[in-house]
Amino acid sequence: MKKKMKFRIAGAIVLGCCVAVLGQGLRLTQPDEVGGSFTAVHQDNSTAPYNESSTSSGPGLEAFARYRISPSFCVSAGLGYYTAMDKTLSMDQYKMSFFPSLELKGIFMRVGKQNTLPFAFAGLHAFGWKSSVKIGGDTYSSDTYYDASLLIGAGIQVKTQENLSLFLSGDYRYTFTADGDPKPKFWVAKAGLVYALPKVSKAYKGGEELEYPADEQELALLDDLFKEETGTKEKKGDELSLLFQPETEETEEEKSLSSLFGEEESTSTAEATAEATYPDTEIGRLMAKVDQLKKTVDQKSKEISELKNKVEAHERALGTGVGAPLSDAEFKQRYESALNKFHMRLYREAISEFQALAASNPRHILASNCHYWTGECYNAMGQYRNALEAFQKVLTYRNSYKLDDALLMSGLCHLKLGNTQSARDQFQELLDRYPESEYAPKAMRYLGRL
Repeated sequence: MKKKMKFRIAGAIVLGCCVAVLGQGLRLTQPDEVGGSFTAVHQDNSTAPYNESSTSSGPGLEAFARYRISPSFCVSAGLGYYTAMDKTLSMDQYKMSFFPSLELKGIFMRVGKQNTLPFAFAGLHAFGWKSSVKIGGDTYSSDTYYDASLLIGAGIQVKTQENLSLFLSGDYRYTFTADGDPKPKFWVAKAGLVYALPKVSKAYKGGEELEYPADEQELALLDDLFKEETGTKEKKGDELSLLFQPETEETEEEKSLSSLFGEEESTSTAEATAEATYPDTEIGRLMAKVDQLKKTVDQKSKEISELKNKVEAHERALGTGVGAPLSDAEFKQRYESALNKFHMRLYREAISEFQALAASNPRHILASNCHYWTGECYNAMGQYRNALEAFQKVLTYRNSYKLDDALLMSGLCHLKLGNTQSARDQFQELLDRYPESEYAPKAMRYLGRL
């Protein structure tokens, strides 16, 4: 009776752990990793009849599933069959079989980019055991009994392929429900494989559950949102630039031109400054002044670009006739030239050329691209309001190669400006209008972090 009570307590603990796991929103039918292993069991103080002080060892098998709670912690549930015999791989006097063997443990694994990851774990092992004893030439088997052990151990996992890893582990187990003293103790070694299943993140819309492919390990913190890898990507004969580039310095010519406009602050600059609040201290007032001057410079730079565009448009009108659009070949040639300047980080020159092209022939198939790359230029310089204005112009076109790009970049600019709700709206619109877009997974990831 006392033994049954101990086992019921152990069962209640295992059940409580399962409830806690399900409380984290996990589904038993959707593990993050699955695997199997060979086991080697060594037992001290065997409870086999007629040999209570002996030791035994033997092989076994196990299958398990892991449910990831966080990038560094997961819960593992396993089912196995273990053996322990008085001789290696053979029975001379007695043998013990452990089945069913159920494990539930929490695993803490160091997170990193390296392929070799150490881990530690602790948990519960509930099992049924049955002994077989040889007396003379006859073998006698006992009934099946049930016990539970506490386990603690450590191991190492080595990644061999993108979703496949090898692991080795060892642990110590103490059978706290067993009768008698000393209680049986186990040492278990395992070697096996772990396969990471494709991950799925979930979103809800209108009461319907949608499943979105998620990136590996999730997932990083929101601070990493804008840490995009460098490089370019070809799309529809065009290139997608870096999402964000360091701000470039103004040339002496541009600084001298900006001084022509005086020190008056525009209405939009004043409104932007009002968005930020600073402490009523000397440092706070200096910070507010610096922010105000920066926005003033941004506004004047925009006015300079607009004036340059007007001058160039007037010069072209004198040579080609007022309002005469560029030919398709000339438009594409100048478009490629402006795009090259963008990739050379000559952002202000590129802005002038893109704006002039869009003004010369607003119905050209690449006119919306000009507005898009204007926004990319402003974005690369850190002028997110000007960038957002350019991306919104792209969205006014009914047909454009850059509609999904502009929605994604608009959302990112809103995030940089602190407009979280507006960013969420832009990402959701991208998913609604262009669910097959190559940028849809990125928008899903951002939505999941907002």
